[in-house]
Amino acid sequence: IDAAEEKKFLAWLGDKLVRLLRSVHTTNVNAHSLGVVAEDRAGRRFVRHLIARNSRLPAAASRCFATVTTNQRRVTVEIVEGESEAVDYCLAVGTCVITQLPAGLPRGSPIEVTFRYDRSGRLHVQAVHLASGAWAETLIQRGGGVDPQKIHLSRELLQRVSVT
Repeated sequence: IDAAEEKKFLAWLGDKLVRLLRSVHTTNVNAHSLGVVAEDRAGRRFVRHLIARNSRLPAAASRCFATVTTNQRRVTVEIVEGESEAVDYCLAVGTCVITQLPAGLPRGSPIEVTFRYDRSGRLHVQAVHLASGAWAETLIQRGGGVDPQKIHLSRELLQRVSVT
């Protein structure tokens, strides 16, 4: 192959490569499922997932839950991440609390929980008592990395280790 043919081949290959690279699209997804801790009629706690792992961001989901006692005056929505339905195997990431529910509510009064997970990794959580309109919302900023204090403590411990 002479220099002119090599140049022509590289130009052809370059055009193909540019077209291929332009066809590649990246999509931001969430790394772990997000859900809330729920309780069944027997008092057993479990995780109900609202947004599955690897969902494209932004993502949103709503689900209805219910009060667990008669005359319940507040609802605490525990937000967790993880793949298991077992609460102990998921990581708590925040709470959203509706206070001042009306007196005399029956057990099973509906609460709608909505997750909106944006491209920036912020989870917007809203909980609404459907009958009264009482609501609460919280914003959970999903961060990464290790706590700086834990890093400092680990370094101190490593400095005390001697290898013989």
